[in-house]
This record gives sequence, C-alpha cells and structure tokens, in this order.
Amino acid sequence: MKILPLILLFFLTSQSKAQALFTDDSLKKLLTRSPQGMIFLWSPLMPLSVLGRAEVLEISQELGFDVLILVDPHFPAGDLNPLMVSEKLLSLGILNHYPALVLYKNQSLLPWMIQGYEDKENLKKLISEQMEIK
Repeated sequence: MKILPLILLFFLTSQSKAQALFTDDSLKKLLTRSPQGMIFLWSPLMPLSVLGRAEVLEISQELGFDVLILVDPHFPAGDLNPLMVSEKLLSLGILNHYPALVLYKNQSLLPWMIQGYEDKENLKKLISEQMEIK
C-alpha cells in the first residue's frame, strides 16, 4: 500500500462515510468504460473554479464528451462531487492550481493538462485541438 500525503490522510480520516472517493481504481474504471472525456477538479473556495465548473459541463455537452467533476481534497464539499484522492492524478500535479482539467481518450490520460481558468470559448478550442476534433 502506498502512503498518501499526510494532508490527504487527514482529510480522508475526517470525512463522513457519505463522501465518495475517486481513487486510482476509480480512474481505471473510468478509462475502461468511457472512450473519451474530461476530468475536472474544482475548489468551492475559488470563484473562477466555480465558474469553470459550469462552463466545462456546457462544453462536455456541446462536444459530446463525458465529464467527471471532482472536488478539491483540501476542501471537501459534502456530497457535491467525489473527493479526488487518485495517486495517479496527484503525481501529474493536478493539485498545483485550481481549476484543473485532464483529458483522456483510448483508455489513456493525455499528457496535457490545463490548470487555471480559461474562458469558455478558449477552453473549448484547446480541448478540441487536444482531442483532435475538426
């Protein structure tokens, strides 16, 4: 068993049993069952993160992609979204800045991640380029 960073361990032990967790096993299942999509990590304390969450949901519908919304493990938001504790995503640096967006296709994470807010049109363009949508 790998050791989670101490801060995550603290939050995991302090969470109610109702809080869903997004683990490496959850990530494997997502990549297996969904051909392509997005993973969006947001923080309820960051206004642009909250705005980005709404815009990513709209973009996912417009492009026909699945989207998984995860919440900042430093500020669990009850049952709003699963708590992000995947070591694979942590190793990519997903917690470096909020919001964060990771794309995947063909059962693999793309080596591209955007951190920080991008306006909807620019974000949609970046996603389309990375996912090779014409």
